[in-house]
Amino acid sequence: MHRDNSRKSYQAMTLAADALRRGECVAIYAEGTIPHSSPRMKPFKNGAFRLAAEVGVPIVPVTWQSNYRIMRDPEKPLEYSAPHAVRVVIHEPVRAAGQSEKDVVHLRNEVFRVIDSALPEAFRKHHDH
Repeated sequence: MHRDNSRKSYQAMTLAADALRRGECVAIYAEGTIPHSSPRMKPFKNGAFRLAAEVGVPIVPVTWQSNYRIMRDPEKPLEYSAPHAVRVVIHEPVRAAGQSEKDVVHLRNEVFRVIDSALPEAFRKHHDH
């Protein structure tokens, strides 16, 4: 997504909604950027969760346990990275229930909790955001 340009972000979400309605899978990284503190996560943005609630699709949380070991510069995720095995945990789907802002925030926090639970203990956040 385009985190610094709200018009482009809106267009990207519209395209994602269209793809979901066609039955396609969409991958969204809800942090908006890879933090320098990886693998500790930044708080998630609401867009992906609002989209899931609006379209009525579940979210499949994925924990990338060791990406931080291969990223040379988290600000440039498409640049060359070091060769390394990456551990990935694919979690059970989380259903989006309701479209109110409270529902979206609950969904966002639940997905954060699920992804965070599979990070190494030393890197987990132990609070809501």
